[in-house]
Amino acid sequence: MPKFRKINNSNWYVITGGPSSGKTTVLKELAKLGYVVYPEAARVFIDKEMKKGKSLKEIRGNEAEFQRKVLKIKVEVEKTAPKDKIVFFDRAIPDSIAYYQIAGLNPQEVLRFCPKRKYKKIFFLEQLPFGQDYARIEDNKTIKKLNKLLKESYKNLGYEVITIPALSVKERVEKILSEIKKNKIMNYKKFIEKKIKDIKKVVGSEKAISVLSGGVDSSTVTVLGYRALGNKLKVIFINNGLMRENEPENVVKIFKKLGIKVKIIDAKKKFFRALRGKTDSEEKRKAITQVFYGDVFKGIVKKNKIKFLLQGTILTDIEETVAGIKRQHNVLAQIGISSEKEYGYKVIEPLVELRKADVRKVAKLLELPEEIHQRIPFPGPALAARVIGEVNPERIALIRKTTTIVEKELKNSGAFQYFPVLMEDKATGIRNKKREFGNIIIIRCVESVDARKATPTKLSWKILEMITKRLTTEIPGVNRVCYDITPKPPATIEYI
Repeated sequence: MPKFRKINNSNWYVITGGPSSGKTTVLKELAKLGYVVYPEAARVFIDKEMKKGKSLKEIRGNEAEFQRKVLKIKVEVEKTAPKDKIVFFDRAIPDSIAYYQIAGLNPQEVLRFCPKRKYKKIFFLEQLPFGQDYARIEDNKTIKKLNKLLKESYKNLGYEVITIPALSVKERVEKILSEIKKNKIMNYKKFIEKKIKDIKKVVGSEKAISVLSGGVDSSTVTVLGYRALGNKLKVIFINNGLMRENEPENVVKIFKKLGIKVKIIDAKKKFFRALRGKTDSEEKRKAITQVFYGDVFKGIVKKNKIKFLLQGTILTDIEETVAGIKRQHNVLAQIGISSEKEYGYKVIEPLVELRKADVRKVAKLLELPEEIHQRIPFPGPALAARVIGEVNPERIALIRKTTTIVEKELKNSGAFQYFPVLMEDKATGIRNKKREFGNIIIIRCVESVDARKATPTKLSWKILEMITKRLTTEIPGVNRVCYDITPKPPATIEYI
């Protein structure tokens, strides 16, 4: 078999394996995470023919003819597949080499299509225990032969084949994503240039809007949008009453220095009204999402005749929402919500393939100040995510003061993220020789790279004692401070 040089400068990945490898379920999970996934060509052809009333026996009666038709579909699909996005193929063209050999055909028919293919990595899924995700019944001897030929088909073309063991679907997906991340050298300058070009192309002559929160994600998207659209981009800061001390004013000042005008929209009353009486964390997140998108933002869009929203959704937001860990307020399309149908505008998400560390590097290249590009993560629901139980102005005022103290005391810790949480219950305490029921504050400080996993920071007693002293003396009603040492998993970083 001739050898071809390895060409892998695209973002294409192949998931391959025998008929009982569990490919289908793994690829479904990857699709849920927002990746482009192309189904197996053989299955596409079979489904199409069955709709015409043909039986499987009729469709596969002539195996040689069947394999030729499958190869034709693969070639057509790969001609049009995007090269600027991460794409997963459920078996690719080289897989046909193995199937041609099984069918007694000449693999040279397939090889002539292979030199131009560009796959970055090949993932071979090991066979699952019999009966799991079994595509069609074949004897074990045939499966072993097929698996051997599948691996050889890629190896003979110069590709490294990465074997993914027969683990759970979640573990397999994590291993695949981990392998993709390995040795990945991202050209951030090219990324910026491409995203600016993409935004210009999508928005065209229309107007777009960006909603700043002051965090690195929304700030990065805003600068990308401004460089692409200039004055066609309207930038706003929605003051929901849930932000940190002087947040709206500080953000406006920072962006004024960058030449970007930011308008503050006062929506405090609407958000607190929507949160009144709600104690369930998911209900609170849904309420914030609905007010933000369906009320406040929808009105602004309609008034200004805006067609596009630039949004700082990152990969971790999607993963946690799709996995059901917690709903991120900025994740819509990935959970079946059409922003255009529901709210009247399209969402553009330039950072959706990046994690936090990559976003920081992009932000730095965009010349955002260090106070932005190195800012610790802050949740979309803002301080509402750090109040257990009902959210009201009084409880937000308390956690806001607490946050100011904790962030000041831990700013030199070097930790990935740190913040206080106000608990719903109260604790017995003693103040001025009298019994009191005071508020409980939990301190959270963690080490992480991308927020998928985290470990508690080993803070010194001196620092913890200083924080405790300040919180219990400077904030009325706080009489108990606890430090959370739970890693992620089993806990999440944020409480709700």
